[in-house]
Amino acid sequence: MKQPIRVIFNNLATLGAKTGVGHYTAELIQALSERPEVEVSCYYPAWFTRFRAPTVDERRHRKIADQVEGKRSSSQLKTELLIKLKGIVRRSIRLVSRYKLSPRFFDLYHEPNFIPLPSYLPTVVTIHDLSPLLYPQWHPQDRIAYFQRYFEHQLQKVAHFVTVSETIRQEMIHKLGISAERISVTYNGVRRHLREQSQEETERVLQGLNLQRGYYLHVGTIEPRKNLMTLLQAYVQLPAAVRKQAPLVLVGGWGWRTEELQEYYKHTASPAGVRHLGYVKEEELPALYNGARALLYPSHYEGFGMPAAEMMACGGTVLASQAEAIQEVLAGCGGKISADDVTSWTKAMQRGVEDNAWLESLRVGAKERAKLFTWENCALATIAAYQKTLARK
Repeated sequence: MKQPIRVIFNNLATLGAKTGVGHYTAELIQALSERPEVEVSCYYPAWFTRFRAPTVDERRHRKIADQVEGKRSSSQLKTELLIKLKGIVRRSIRLVSRYKLSPRFFDLYHEPNFIPLPSYLPTVVTIHDLSPLLYPQWHPQDRIAYFQRYFEHQLQKVAHFVTVSETIRQEMIHKLGISAERISVTYNGVRRHLREQSQEETERVLQGLNLQRGYYLHVGTIEPRKNLMTLLQAYVQLPAAVRKQAPLVLVGGWGWRTEELQEYYKHTASPAGVRHLGYVKEEELPALYNGARALLYPSHYEGFGMPAAEMMACGGTVLASQAEAIQEVLAGCGGKISADDVTSWTKAMQRGVEDNAWLESLRVGAKERAKLFTWENCALATIAAYQKTLARK
């Protein structure tokens, strides 16, 4: 029997509250750990979470509060200290990474979050999307500065790339000039608990959230590329009777550059029937999908479109924009609407309330399509990429 491939992961994204990359990393590590072909180790120890610096938005909100009080609060001083300390720790880790990420201990290094650490190992990097390069206006300035400093400089040093969709693979080939043989597609998986539920299970959770079945749903961090302003403007144009029958529920935290949207939500959308739940417990998410009339997904750009896959796995209907990666995931299931066409979104939401047969027709084949998106399949495709990488070396 062949010796397993010794892989070391940068698992920083799994420490603390998880975003999309964090879920990807944690689920892939777990799925790989169940395979005999690989032996998985992680780079960051759990104690590193103590050095987590606040996000850009957390820092901005604390700064505003301190300005209102007219003084530098202890929270601001703590924030500044954490940022400096985290910078020192990260620079130290980059310095020692060449020793830690060494052929003496491992065969391959997998960086799941775009930019690898310095290493003597053959390196595989996951590219989730190219929005920081293609659409820098949608991101915080510090993130763009980080990408400009490190991302393109590292491209030629990477042995192999994995992407979460064929859409992103083609973008890498045509926009970054990376050869096709250096890129493998490894679709994301849907977490196992995101499945169809009984009506009793769903209603028990919804009751605790003060919701009734039949609402429209959006899932994801609220940020510019998600195109929530179009969705909110379309929703408030619905007749009052339709809005009463089908509230719009937003699941996910406020991200960056959302000041204008927050004002619109507070003064216009919320009074019209839009509810923002923020982050919800992981165990509540299946019920939110199962209880929804449809998932609304008007994004300008995605690398994969995880909420669409999750909604299909829960047996639901997706009304989505024409973004290529989302349509790749849907593969003909669901409704397709131009991202910025407010009127078309309004008409689709009204029809979804008045024509249940139409919604049913849009979910035909969705559950079967969703069966493709498992973390086991992702792990197998990732192992194939590892094998290709080492064979080439």
